[in-house]
Amino acid sequence: QTKQKDETGRTRFPGHSELGAAVAAERLTHLRIGSRGIATVTKIIEEHLRPTHMMQGVERPTSRAIYRFFRDVGDAAVDTLYFSLADYLGARGPELDLDDWGNHARMVAHVLQVGMQPPTSEEPGEEAGKEASRPVNGHDLMEHFNLEPGPLIGMILAGIDEAWAVGEITTREEALASAATMLERHRERK
Repeated sequence: QTKQKDETGRTRFPGHSELGAAVAAERLTHLRIGSRGIATVTKIIEEHLRPTHMMQGVERPTSRAIYRFFRDVGDAAVDTLYFSLADYLGARGPELDLDDWGNHARMVAHVLQVGMQPPTSEEPGEEAGKEASRPVNGHDLMEHFNLEPGPLIGMILAGIDEAWAVGEITTREEALASAATMLERHRERK
């Protein structure tokens, strides 16, 4: 339904993720699959191209891109990665280039490996390998910066969570410094 040829004669399928998700939702509804199952399957279909789009040319996806993928796709992230592999194979069929396939599979393996590592803390007293909680919370930010509750707190916490998850900040002090920078940028934009 979405098949098109581009100006070079190459076959493309623009919008196939969205259409595929809609078709799957309709079919699964008729099969009386629960809303959670339908939401998971449609998320997998909608996001299956994202792992490839996270690549920076030939560079592997960044830790931040991987964090955002796992954050946005949630419980369907691992399934989405495997579906991405299947789609890659299906799209190339008998014209599969084994070197390209190997590169794609290694990229997906990298995303899976990085994405499944829990954030760790270097704070004293933390058990090695134990997942650490965020270094500051909303109450800390409101108290430290004399802020009122609101969406700004959530925006700053999201930035801290991302930096914490990819190892850019490891202490409470670094988190507060990062929050100060985000707060300053927010005020400059106003």
